[in-house]
Amino acid sequence: MRNLVNQVLEPIVGNYFRNSAQSYTVLDFLANRMQRQGEARAHISKAIMEYDVQSVDTLIGDITPPQELMKTLTDRKLAEERQKTFRVEESTEVTRQELEKQKALADKQREIVGSEQDVRIAEMKANAVVKTASGESDAAAKRAEGHAAAARRVGEADADVIAMKGRREAEAIEAIGRAKADAYDAGVKAMGDHYGMLQIFTVLADKGIRLTPDVLVSGGKEGGGSAADGMLAVLLREMMAKK
Repeated sequence: MRNLVNQVLEPIVGNYFRNSAQSYTVLDFLANRMQRQGEARAHISKAIMEYDVQSVDTLIGDITPPQELMKTLTDRKLAEERQKTFRVEESTEVTRQELEKQKALADKQREIVGSEQDVRIAEMKANAVVKTASGESDAAAKRAEGHAAAARRVGEADADVIAMKGRREAEAIEAIGRAKADAYDAGVKAMGDHYGMLQIFTVLADKGIRLTPDVLVSGGKEGGGSAADGMLAVLLREMMAKK
């Protein structure tokens, strides 16, 4: 067993890690300890299998690099953590901005919906006003048409009455004229030319025209009257009028 450890196991393990040190740094061992340990286990198990020895596991003990390397590793870890923190903060800021954007869009959408509702309400009110005005206009037009039709009917009725009255008056005048004409023809047949003189005297009598003077003064020769006779006639007429 001592020969196995001193002559086989220690050289195999030492050579493996010396060879690994050419490909990996101490920081790699510190950062990727599990991966390096797995690679060592596989290599060592295969190497000692030639001596009919079964390897259970290969473990890497404490790694104690120089303080400068530890500081470098610490700074690197701090930088990685800061970067992670920055990415988290950046993601948080992006999320916050997206939320703000969505909120602004929601507010704007709410305003747009409200504006659209206001526009629809205004359109409905305008349509109602237009329909009301149109209805009132139609009603006024119908009333005007009714008044005009009534006026036309009244005018036509008045015209018919006037025409009928005119026809009746014309017929009456015509009948009176025919009756007078018939009476005149009958009078002429009965009295001859004396009927015409009788009609003249009748008309003069109806008008109150005297055919003889109230005072007649005559004298002189051959039935002629002088100026004195005329004055005497005037004085006598005035005296009779006063009396």
